[in-house]
Amino acid sequence: MLLAAACSGASDSNCEGGVCPTSAVVRVLDDRARSCELLLRDAADGRTAVRFSDAVLGRQVREGGRLAVAVTQRTRAAVPDDAMTLEISGGAPELVSSTCFDDRGEPLPGPGVEVER
Repeated sequence: MLLAAACSGASDSNCEGGVCPTSAVVRVLDDRARSCELLLRDAADGRTAVRFSDAVLGRQVREGGRLAVAVTQRTRAAVPDDAMTLEISGGAPELVSSTCFDDRGEPLPGPGVEVER
């Protein structure tokens, strides 16, 4: 579970309503993965966005309280650990589903990603 940190003072310009944004890393679990898709659901009091590293091509699409994310590696190497970082305001999002794919576009077995804070 991800938690938002309380603001230490009004001088923090990134804080809203006493809640400061936090971040968490999305780690790909299989070294054979070259791309992944995931679906996140915001907490009732939260909002999540994704920041992508330069090593990958990434897209995010929001529909209501859901955020769909797709990421693909720019080279034939494994998706790096820092490929995706969640920027969280408020409550922690739920990872609804994730699927990763190998270099031939075949789905890999098991959970695709995990979220580490």
